[in-house]
Amino acid sequence: MCGLRDGASLMVDVCLLSEPPCAHIKWPSNGTVALILDGVAVSNVARSIYEWSGGAAKTECLYAGTRWEPVSDFAPWIVWLEDESDPVLAAFVERGAAQEWGYILVTNYSPDALRGYLRQLIVIERVPGCEELIRIAHPEMARRVIGEGLITPGRDLPQELLSQVVSPNLVEGTWHIQEPHRTVDDLDRESAQTNIEALEAAFCAFNRRRDNLALWEMLDSSVREWLGGPAIIEDAFRKLDQIIEEAGSLGHVGPRHKFLYLLDRYRNDRLLPHT
Repeated sequence: MCGLRDGASLMVDVCLLSEPPCAHIKWPSNGTVALILDGVAVSNVARSIYEWSGGAAKTECLYAGTRWEPVSDFAPWIVWLEDESDPVLAAFVERGAAQEWGYILVTNYSPDALRGYLRQLIVIERVPGCEELIRIAHPEMARRVIGEGLITPGRDLPQELLSQVVSPNLVEGTWHIQEPHRTVDDLDRESAQTNIEALEAAFCAFNRRRDNLALWEMLDSSVREWLGGPAIIEDAFRKLDQIIEEAGSLGHVGPRHKFLYLLDRYRNDRLLPHT
């Protein structure tokens, strides 16, 4: 089951997470396909890649050779895929997609070009002199920053570098297949390389989604059912997000206070008569 969704000025192809994404990947004859794995989400990511591939994977840590190398255990890792039968890709689709362990990038250009762009995305300096690491290996962040072009390739790289961003979305239970495109207007903007306002919104949305998912994991089955669960489904997560937003508007600051507000809402609702 697949469909098209209009989002952020580009069409997004969507299919069920239970379906393998390979049928939607446009494997280039002279380009590169890479699996990006999130070292924060995947425990012992280097060892996992080694075990999945039998030691045969072509892989590298994105932080290697940078000043961020000491924290490479939590870094993005790139696995250069040979074809659809790659064992690391198979392990990711089977075990990691539903847990948002990473995503797939497709380009008609070389690994060097793709690596250069990804290294451009390691940090951002929103305040002069204050660098922040971007969790660019997370699929939700990639959908916004890469798929929607919030940070475009530097001037020494092709602006049309990425042809596809294929990422799992556990809340919706779908794969998102984005095809980033650059227009003449995009290239002429003074701020073409970094859209700060949109990035601020993307970072806030990412953090809120992350916190809500962590909160969801703390809920027992009865509360999940009240929200519309028990599995994470889009409607249940939307109701959770609305209640957490309501909690914030009433002055409940911090995860613990928002969690307690949610439980109060649940208990009060259970006590009310329903017709």
